[in-house]
Amino acid sequence: MNSSFNKRVLLLVGLFIFALLSIFFLVQDARRPSRVDTTIDPDTGEVLYTEPNKTPEKDNTKEGFFILGLTDLLNQGMTQIQLQKTREVITNYTFNNFGNAYSRATILPGGAEDTGTGITTKLRLGEGDRLLDFRVVYTELKFVQVYINDPTGEKPPYDSGRLEGEEQSAGPHIHDNEDLGEEDQE
Repeated sequence: MNSSFNKRVLLLVGLFIFALLSIFFLVQDARRPSRVDTTIDPDTGEVLYTEPNKTPEKDNTKEGFFILGLTDLLNQGMTQIQLQKTREVITNYTFNNFGNAYSRATILPGGAEDTGTGITTKLRLGEGDRLLDFRVVYTELKFVQVYINDPTGEKPPYDSGRLEGEEQSAGPHIHDNEDLGEEDQE
């Protein structure tokens, strides 16, 4: 009986020590300040949040790629469906042409001009000075067509073709010398 009593006392003491240690580490973790850095994007005014102590899991991947300036497109009349297709085109274009060199893109609102059926502006890749000509034509409520041109000539001009909802009605087209400022002739 003495042996069983010793086992119970030992078990209770072990549980008590475990509980104390758990409480100690929880309190220590709660006291550690969670620091989040904020940066305001100079082009769009959008706030970017970063946690310097957290290792980014998806930086420079398609899943981690983000686009600033999309709200401006919505404010100029694009629908959510058109916006989603535009986001997919920008992401795929960036990764297909520049690999994982950029983790974000910015649609510059300052130079955007609404032509009634589309918006012509610049697309900044990353935080640097890599600016691409960008034109998005949106008609009806679910169709969108995106044109991207690298003015340096390093990459050929890109035309997404007319995109609809979840499916692509025409495949991507590469044009030789097409000016993005002109309306698409179909």
